[in-house]
Amino acid sequence: MSTCPRCGHELEAPAAECSACGVIFARLREAADRPPRVPVARPPKVSLGSFLAGLGIAAVFVAIGPLRFVFSYLVILIHELGHTAFAWLFGYPTIPALDFRYGGGVSLHGERSSLLLFLIALALGYAARLLWPYPGWRWLGLGVAGFWGLAILTDFDDAIILVMGHGLELVVAGLFLYRALTGRSLRTPAERPAYAFAGWFIVLYDLRFAWQLATDPDHRTVYEQAK
Repeated sequence: MSTCPRCGHELEAPAAECSACGVIFARLREAADRPPRVPVARPPKVSLGSFLAGLGIAAVFVAIGPLRFVFSYLVILIHELGHTAFAWLFGYPTIPALDFRYGGGVSLHGERSSLLLFLIALALGYAARLLWPYPGWRWLGLGVAGFWGLAILTDFDDAIILVMGHGLELVVAGLFLYRALTGRSLRTPAERPAYAFAGWFIVLYDLRFAWQLATDPDHRTVYEQAK
């Protein structure tokens, strides 16, 4: 019979696991006996190559009509999700929809729900309570809850819901470009140019859209008709 070198418990066989230490503790080794750590290759902090390559590819896709039309639904989906998320936040049950016939999309919402507002108020209050022990986060939580209530009382929530269509587009584009530039939260190097393309496509698509609204009366008329 042999004994466990760690706890002295008798082992049934020389190579047996120690039932007293358990499987995990029986395999513990002193620091000197552990194999050296192999450094993990990390992506560089900043990579302009993928960032600029994504810009070039996105510019080509925005310039070519059929490619722009296909990938425009990425922008439209984010746009409608922005309207939908903030409509729910202010008590309007909403369902986003895409218009594959005329292009674009629409978020269909019903009347404001008092029950939904009550549940959101409870959630904001609970979040503020959780953040209360942390002074910096405490004021942030109170500020968000107060702004939410003030927006509802002054009907400013309608403007927020309207703005956050394009607003969410720019937030998501900024996140994509940040990941492409810094390499944060990526699993494979191929994600960098993909994020750069998606982020730049949204930005260039929105710039083209804004230019058309500002300079083309026909485009404004079509847009105001939601077609």
